[in-house]
Amino acid sequence: MDIVIKRFVFLLFILAVGGVWLFVGNIEAEEQKTGSENAEYWHKKLKEKGDTESLVQLGWVYYRGDGVLSDKVKSYSYFIRAARKGNVEAQKKISNMYYLGEGVGKDEKKSLYWAEKSALLGDADAQYNLGLMYDDGTGTEKSAALAAKWYEKASKQGHVLAQNTLAWKYSKGIGVKEDSVKAAFWYAKSAENGDPFGQYNLGRVFLKGDGVEQDEQQAFYWWEKSALQGFVLAESRLGFCYVKGVGVVPDLYQAVYWWSKASEGGSAIAKRNLELLCQQNAKLCVPPPIVP
Repeated sequence: MDIVIKRFVFLLFILAVGGVWLFVGNIEAEEQKTGSENAEYWHKKLKEKGDTESLVQLGWVYYRGDGVLSDKVKSYSYFIRAARKGNVEAQKKISNMYYLGEGVGKDEKKSLYWAEKSALLGDADAQYNLGLMYDDGTGTEKSAALAAKWYEKASKQGHVLAQNTLAWKYSKGIGVKEDSVKAAFWYAKSAENGDPFGQYNLGRVFLKGDGVEQDEQQAFYWWEKSALQGFVLAESRLGFCYVKGVGVVPDLYQAVYWWSKASEGGSAIAKRNLELLCQQNAKLCVPPPIVP
């Protein structure tokens, strides 16, 4: 597929870490209270204040086993109390726990319910995740239109994953009317926010002139930004650019360097291109290529 969808990589991440879902925005909270701020500390705070922060922190304490035995059932009991009181972080975590069946029976409809609760409160991560659920039919019938609606809400808040996915939808007319100008707009937003996927895709937009004026130098510019973040497809593209002179002065040593990087990252195409280039110009590959 020409355009790389951030959602696809997000789902690969789920598989890689054993099914973590709706994790965005929770990592920082997990690290906030450690050491002496343990179960006893938060139980005392809860008794004194009865606030949702104490409930959430107790949820994390028992979820992680921070100074206590890990207990997902007890963790769920604290998160659900906070979620019912309108705490967005707890609502996202409860959606996660229902999706995975952690501390509670697996229930995709309830996962969707709590994802929507937090999305309606304006949380961009929840809005993006709700878009995923409508795209995948998690707890509901698939709806490309509703998915696009929630991606757009998250995109307007600067959510780069949503911006890249929404751009792809506009480029293909999935759930929205096909619009290459809007696709280019959202790819640009994602790219400008530092997302390597958005940068790679914006480079393709400039190469083809889809929704923007064709500009090979801009294509190279965004591919280079993406490649410098380690995105393998962009690294492979830079190799091509340096061989063909696309947006840059040809430089076969640079081509060897970037195809070597992409090959190390698992690109079979870059590996074949590198082998052919080295066969045709053996001196290019010894000594090692110049690092930019």
